[in-house]
Amino acid sequence: MLKKIIKKRAYKGNKIEDNLLFVTLQTQIVGLDMNNGYKQIFLSDKLSNMCNFYYDKDTKQLLVYNTSGHAYLYQMPEGKRLSQKLYLRAMDLQPASIAHKGDYYWYSDTNFCLRRLDIKDGSTKQILKDKERRVVNVIQVEDRLYVFTDMKRGIEGYVKILCYHIDENGDLKYEFEWGERPYVFIGYVRRDFDGKTVIVGADTNTKYVGDYYVAFEPENKRFMPIYPITDEAWELYGHTMLERNKILVANPKYVKVIDIPSRKVLAKYEPEETIYSATFLTKNKGAIFTNRGVYEFTF
Repeated sequence: MLKKIIKKRAYKGNKIEDNLLFVTLQTQIVGLDMNNGYKQIFLSDKLSNMCNFYYDKDTKQLLVYNTSGHAYLYQMPEGKRLSQKLYLRAMDLQPASIAHKGDYYWYSDTNFCLRRLDIKDGSTKQILKDKERRVVNVIQVEDRLYVFTDMKRGIEGYVKILCYHIDENGDLKYEFEWGERPYVFIGYVRRDFDGKTVIVGADTNTKYVGDYYVAFEPENKRFMPIYPITDEAWELYGHTMLERNKILVANPKYVKVIDIPSRKVLAKYEPEETIYSATFLTKNKGAIFTNRGVYEFTF
């Protein structure tokens, strides 16, 4: 059963707290209280071509940004804006691929280099650049930063992960690195429903392995295959709930809840609209984001 909770075009969304769902609209981010009939509790300033948002549960800072890299920073739950418009010098960032500690944010920029934003003055600094490799993702695990790189010549080479420690001054101290074959590109990054496990979309150039959603295990320096990336399970749309062995896959026409071990379809939803993405909200509820609004579903 589908229940419409927003009637405006919505591209994506995610929970920032147990009861708060934040949604990306055309030009704004809207916050909804799930425990109060999805009542609106926050609305960001407008930015053209709004892209996404990053929320830090420890500091409760909300960074909203558009496809051109313009951004605003807010203090939640008050919704107070902390800065003038920022310029990240980056495009289409994924929230799970942004790191934050103290006054600094790290992410990959438009030149596929590692960049640091200083929120004290709004300045940005390019801090890692390589002639042969490009920075494609940044993943934070506590005080460690894992920088994913690949070769600039497309399908050649392999993924290399560089590990840095973030010190008390916001500086990065190199620790170690390793290569990950047969993967040649890791693009999609999203947190599992538990909010901790990092799931990435890993591409290969060999049919014997194929492209997979894989769980990143930094403590073991490895990736564990979870589910194949197919035309049905597009790289941009997968959301996992590993605790219950489920994956939510979506394409523009429908959304499926699938049991990972058996590949059995547990539920299928087909709103008569164009689907942009979907997410798990609770252990038995989810949301679908479409060109005509947002739907809640129960499975």
